[in-house]
Amino acid sequence: MRRRSAPETINRLPVRVDVRNRGTDSAIVFIHGFAGQLEKTWGRFPAILANHPELDDWDIFSVGYSSSLRLDVAPFWAADAGLTVLGYYLRTVLAMPPLNRYRNIALIAHSMGGLIAQQAVLDADVRSRISHVFLFGTPSLGVNKANPFGRLKQQVRDMAVGSGFIGELRAQWACAYTQDRPFALHVIAGERDTFVPINSAFEPFADNVRYVVPGTHTTMVRPDDSRSLSVQIVVRGLASAPKRDNLPTQLTSFIGRDEHIAALTQLLEEHRLVTIVGTGGAGKTRLALELGSGLLGSAPDGVWVAALAAITNASLVQSVIAQALNIQESQKHTLLEMLLAYLKDKRLLLILDNCEHVISEAGDVVTAILRNCTAVRIVATSRERLNVPGENVYRIPSLSAPPSDVVRADNVSQYAAVQLFVDRAILLNRRFALTDENAPHVGEICRRLDGIPFAIELAAARVQVLSPQQLLQKLNERFRVLAGGDRNALPRQQTMRALIDWSYDLLSDRERRFFRRLSIFSGGFTLEMAGKVCCGAGIDELDILDLVQSLLDKSLIQAEASADVMRYRLLESTRDYAREKLIECDEQPAAALAHAEAFLALAEDLESTFETTPDSEWLAQIYPEMDNWRAALDATLTARGDVLLGQRLAGALRWVWWNVAAAEGRHWIRVAAAEIDSSTPAAVIAKLDLAAAWIDGSFTQYKASLAAAERALTRYRELNDALGIAEALGIAGRSLILLAEYARGEALLNECIETAKRIGAQKLAVCELIALGSSGHLADDQARAESYFVEALELAQTAGAETLTAVAALNRAEIEFRKGNAQAALHVAEKARTEGLPRSRELAATGLSNMAAYLVVLERYAEARTLARDALTLSRDAQAEVGAAFCLQHLAAVATHRLTAESSDLSDHATRAARLLGYVDARLECLEARREFTEQFEYDEILRSLRHELELADLVKAMGEGRAWNDERAITEALLI
Repeated sequence: MRRRSAPETINRLPVRVDVRNRGTDSAIVFIHGFAGQLEKTWGRFPAILANHPELDDWDIFSVGYSSSLRLDVAPFWAADAGLTVLGYYLRTVLAMPPLNRYRNIALIAHSMGGLIAQQAVLDADVRSRISHVFLFGTPSLGVNKANPFGRLKQQVRDMAVGSGFIGELRAQWACAYTQDRPFALHVIAGERDTFVPINSAFEPFADNVRYVVPGTHTTMVRPDDSRSLSVQIVVRGLASAPKRDNLPTQLTSFIGRDEHIAALTQLLEEHRLVTIVGTGGAGKTRLALELGSGLLGSAPDGVWVAALAAITNASLVQSVIAQALNIQESQKHTLLEMLLAYLKDKRLLLILDNCEHVISEAGDVVTAILRNCTAVRIVATSRERLNVPGENVYRIPSLSAPPSDVVRADNVSQYAAVQLFVDRAILLNRRFALTDENAPHVGEICRRLDGIPFAIELAAARVQVLSPQQLLQKLNERFRVLAGGDRNALPRQQTMRALIDWSYDLLSDRERRFFRRLSIFSGGFTLEMAGKVCCGAGIDELDILDLVQSLLDKSLIQAEASADVMRYRLLESTRDYAREKLIECDEQPAAALAHAEAFLALAEDLESTFETTPDSEWLAQIYPEMDNWRAALDATLTARGDVLLGQRLAGALRWVWWNVAAAEGRHWIRVAAAEIDSSTPAAVIAKLDLAAAWIDGSFTQYKASLAAAERALTRYRELNDALGIAEALGIAGRSLILLAEYARGEALLNECIETAKRIGAQKLAVCELIALGSSGHLADDQARAESYFVEALELAQTAGAETLTAVAALNRAEIEFRKGNAQAALHVAEKARTEGLPRSRELAATGLSNMAAYLVVLERYAEARTLARDALTLSRDAQAEVGAAFCLQHLAAVATHRLTAESSDLSDHATRAARLLGYVDARLECLEARREFTEQFEYDEILRSLRHELELADLVKAMGEGRAWNDERAITEALLI
C-alpha cells in the first residue's frame, strides 16, 4: 500500500492512495480525515460493505484529508461558509489519473470526509460519476473539538435526518440520476455519533439501505482494540498492496495534451528511450508524469521518477536515481553497478526529469541502463536531447491558441491554451468565466504567451486582481506579470524570467551573444538572414549553422518548415528576454542597424525581381518578412536610427505596399517623406514620390496620385532612369484618364507601354493596358476597351501576374454590366474573386463591392446586403475610404429597392437611404473622388426610387442630414438595413 503524509496547507492537498487496481471501470474511494493513516482511521471495514453485491471486485482507492489544516487556514475556512473548497478538493482528486478513468464511483466517507462527500454530491461536476455514497462515522471532529469548524456546526449537522443536505440531494435527484443509472445513499452511524439514530427508520429513497454500526468514535479509530464494539471487515489486498511508484500528486487538471500522451505511449512500445524536449515552461514534466501514471498497469515493477532539477553537482545523477528506486549504497560496489544490478531483471518505467544541466552524466547513465537492463524503459525530459544511441526525441509543441479572427467565446474555448487559462483562472477566482466580451482578450493573451503552459498559468493567476483586458495591456511588462508561481517549486520554476535565466546561464559565451542578437528579428528568420545580421564579435558565417542547431537543440528557438526554406523564431517571451539582454550589453543599436541593412538589401532584391517573378512565387517571399520590415522601418524612421536607410526601405517596398498593404505603406511613405531635406538623394526622393503615386492611385485619390507621379517623372528624367520614367508615365496617365482627361492620359500610357515592353517590364505593361481599357470603357467605346483587356489578360498570364489578371477580369465584368448583362458581370467577377482577389484586401473589397451592385440590379437584395457588408469590413481594414463610401451606397440601394410587408418599413428604409446617399456625396467630395459607370448608374436609380417614395422637400432634408454624419454614424445606420 502506498501512503503519503498530509501537507499542511490547502494549496498542497493530500495524495490519493492506490490500494488495489484490477483494471475495471468502477472504483471505491475512501475519504478519511487523517491523511496517511489509513489503518488507524479505518482498520478493517465492516464485512457487510466488502460483500456488497454492487461493489464486488471494484478497484479500491483511499484519499486522505488532514484535520491539521485547521492550524494554518482558519481564516480561509471561516470565510468559506459554504465549504465549497471541500467540493473542489474531491473534484480535483477525481480528475487525477487513474481516478479520472473510472465511470462509476462509490464514495465511502468518514469523519471530516463526510463533509467532503456532502459537498461533492451537490457538485454537478462530480455528481454524474457517483453511484453510491456511504456516510460512515460522523464528523464529530467538527462538532465537539475546538477548531475553525466549530462555528460551522449547522453545516456539519446537515447530514442529520431531515437535514438540508438530504433535502437538497433529493431535489437534485431527477436531473442527475435516471432509471438507467441508479443511486444509493447508505448512512452508517456509531452510538456516539448520532446524526442518524440507531433505531431510525428513515429511508431517503426507495432503494436506500441504512447500515447501523454500534460503537463509538473512539473504537472506530482504534480498530485493533479487541473490545471494540465496531463491526469490522477485511478488504482483500488492503494492507498488503506493494508500492509501485513514486509519482507525485497532481492537484490540477491535465489539459490539451491527450494526443501527445497517445503518441508517446506508442513511441514507448517501439523505443526504450524517449526524450521529451521543449522550451522552459512547455509542460515536459507534467506530460511525463501523466504518461507514467497511465502506464502503471503495463509496468509490472512500477513507474519511478528521478527528479534531477534540484541537483547542482552532476556527479549526483546516479545517487538521485538510486534514491528514487530505494537502492542502498554499498562499500563493495559502485553506485552504477548497484543500479544496473537492481534493474537487470526489472520491467519498469524510469522517468528522468530535467536533464539539461547534467546532460552528459544523464546520458552516460541512460546508455549503461539501456545496454544492460533490457526490460527497462526510460522517459527523459530536457530542454535538449541526450544525444545517446537509441534515443527517440519527442519535441513538445506549445498549446494551440486561437487565431486573431476567432473571437467568440464558444469558438475561442476550443483551443487548449484558452482551456488551460480558464481552468486555472477559475481555481483562483470562481467568479471568472469566459464570455464573448473577454474571449478576444483571453485569446490574445494566449497568443502573446505562445501557448506556453507555464506562462499561461502565471498569467491566469492574475485574474484575481486584473481583468483579461487589463492583463493583456500589462503583458508589455511580462516578466513582472508572469511571476508568483508555486512557492514550493525550485526558484527557477517560480517566474518566467527565472525559467529563461536557467536556459541562458547554461549557454556558452558565444551562444549567448548569438541568442541576444537573434532578438532583433521580428516574425522569424532564415539561416541566411541570421548570417547577415548576427555575424561579428567572434561569430562568423561558418559558425551560424552550428549556433542555430545548438539553440534549436536547447529549445531556445523553434524551427518552422515552409515550402522551400526552413525558418526559425524565438517565442515571444524568450525574445523579450533576449532583447533585454541585448540592451543590457549595449548591443542593440549595432544589431538594429545590421538588421535594417540586411532587410533593405532583401527589399531591393525583391523589387528588382518583381517584373520577372510570377506573383505567387514573389508573394510567398514577401509575407514571411513583413514583421521584419516593420521592425526595420520602426528602428530607422520612428526611432531615427538611420533615416536615409529607412527612406530607401520605404520606397523599395512600393510593390509590397501596392500588392498587400496599401494603408500601411501610405503611413511609412508619409513618415519617410516628412524627413526629406537637402541631403536626401534625388533617387530616394523620386522613389518615395513614385511609391506615393502608386498608393494614392490604389485609394482612388487620383489628383494626389497625379501630382506625386509628375514629381517622380521630373526627377527620373533627370536621372535617366528608364524604369522609373515608365512607372511615373503610367501612373500619371492612369490618373488623368480617371480624371476624365482621356487624350492626355492615353498619350502618357502609350509612351509608358512602349518603354515597358522595351525594357521587359511586362507587369507594368499589363497594368497600363488595363488603364487604356478603362479609358475606352469610360468613353463608352466598349469594343476598344475589351480589346485592351483581352491583350492585358494574355500578357498577364504570360508574366504570371495573377493579381493583374484578376484586375483585368474585374474590368471585363464592368463592361458586361455596362452592356446591360448583370448576370454575366456577376459570373466574371465571382470567377476573378475566387481565383486571384483574396491576396489583396483592397482588390477583394472592390470585387465584392461591384458584385453587390450587380446583385441589386438582379433584385437579389439579401445577397447584395451580405456582400456589401463584407466589402465594407475589408475596405475599412484596408483604410480604403472611397471603397467604403461606395459600399454604403450599395446598402442604400438595398434599402431603397427591398420589398417589405409593412409600408412603414418602406418609408423608414427610404429615409435612411436618402441620408446615406447624402453622406456618400459629402464623403466623395471630400476625397475628390468620382463615381464610375456602375456607381453612377446605381446612384441615379436610388434617386429615382427615393423621389417616388419621398416628397422632394423630405428627400432634400434627409440628404442634408446625412451630409452632416460622421463615419461611425453612417456605418451604424447602414448596418441597420
